[in-house]
Amino acid sequence: MKKRLEMSLVLLVVITAIVVACAPIAQPTPIPATRATVEPSISTQLFFLGNKNIVPVVYLDGTSPSGVAVDLVHALAKHIPQPIEIIAMDWTVAQALVARGEADALIQINVTEERKKIYDFSEPFLESHFSIFTHSDVMGISGISSLRGLRIGVEAGGLPQQLLGQDPQIRLTVIPNFLEGFRSLNDGAIDAVVVDYRVGSYVLAQNGIRNIKVTGDPIQSSYSSIAVKKGNTKLLNEINHALQIIKSDGTYQRILNNWAPTEVVFETQQQITERNYRATTLILLTLLLITVIWILTINKQLTKRKATEEELRRQYSTLRGIIESTNALVFSVDRQYRYTSFNKGHAAVIQALYGVEIELSHNLLDYMTVSEDRETAKRNLDRALTGEQLVEEAYSGDELRSRQYFQVSHSPIKTETGEVIGVAVLAQDMTERKRAENELLESEKLLRDVLDTLPVGVWITDKHGNILRGNQAGQRIW
Repeated sequence: MKKRLEMSLVLLVVITAIVVACAPIAQPTPIPATRATVEPSISTQLFFLGNKNIVPVVYLDGTSPSGVAVDLVHALAKHIPQPIEIIAMDWTVAQALVARGEADALIQINVTEERKKIYDFSEPFLESHFSIFTHSDVMGISGISSLRGLRIGVEAGGLPQQLLGQDPQIRLTVIPNFLEGFRSLNDGAIDAVVVDYRVGSYVLAQNGIRNIKVTGDPIQSSYSSIAVKKGNTKLLNEINHALQIIKSDGTYQRILNNWAPTEVVFETQQQITERNYRATTLILLTLLLITVIWILTINKQLTKRKATEEELRRQYSTLRGIIESTNALVFSVDRQYRYTSFNKGHAAVIQALYGVEIELSHNLLDYMTVSEDRETAKRNLDRALTGEQLVEEAYSGDELRSRQYFQVSHSPIKTETGEVIGVAVLAQDMTERKRAENELLESEKLLRDVLDTLPVGVWITDKHGNILRGNQAGQRIW
């Protein structure tokens, strides 16, 4: 009894020092045993320590410990003879206190071979999925090996620090807490945060943090335990017995249900790929319809096509083949004028006009080296992005390379709800037609000039004798 009292005094001195030097920790929460359930045989108080930074598992609610693990320990206390005090504190300090026998148990700790040398562990307590959280626009991260060379935020003394610390190529950054860690991730100070999915998703949801997602599968999934100092078999057996009781009577599951975190929807790599794939297919379907209408208008051939129900990849391949086979120049852009698709004919013409090779996701306007062409293209695309369908004719191209005349059709690409998400464009090279028209106009002008020089009247009439045209001398006569 005296020894336990001395241990309690030492613990309280350590806790007081932490309060003064670092940050506030929880006021101990005494949990007296329920006499109706367990009759205490020993009055010695037990100290259960938890990590104050793992919301919603263990954390400080003001100055009091709270969380799903705290509620589970409250339930366990009803079946353990001694009264229990729960303290949420610095995790590294907590582990040291239990290892030295100055506290009795650690709440929510994951089992490792290194820790087995120091502690004995209870039966499974809570399931943990240690996941990689990155900025939402980051791709290609999946698994521990993909973290090499990156700045990874981890909590001091946690399992991710031990696990990732085994790879010297991973640059670990110890974060004060996960809220600050996610803010650093959004600010670009670090590249990823590795934390239990339950904790990470709860912090993001409760604090309204956006633009962060879970990338890839968890780097490790396991069950946490309650740890006691190695050799403390009596307390370990009491904890395991209490765990069996609350799991069998439904208390355990009720507590988990009460702490179900606010749902946060993360896009996985596969979901992003599928979304992009569906958007591309929608654009290609629109291009197919426009291409068919274009061909029917020019060739005056009515072709009816039946809608087919095929697998998505086969449909994509079929539509891609159609836009490549047409003589028209076909491409599409999103609302930022970035290419979402184009056929080979369009790519070849841009190469001829401006001397550049175009790429998907790059801005169409950046390729246009002639400012007049760029302004005209932007003006027409902006009109289409408002929902207008238009056909324009104009010259395009660098005078030093090739300048050609095109008839260009712009059609807005809309979702099922009517939202305009881009523009589909079909262009036809009308350079030869324009040249022929200009030559005809020049010939007509030359003919008029020649006729006007004649001193005699000249008329052109139809078969009924109606005068259609005459020179100046003829006009003076009639």
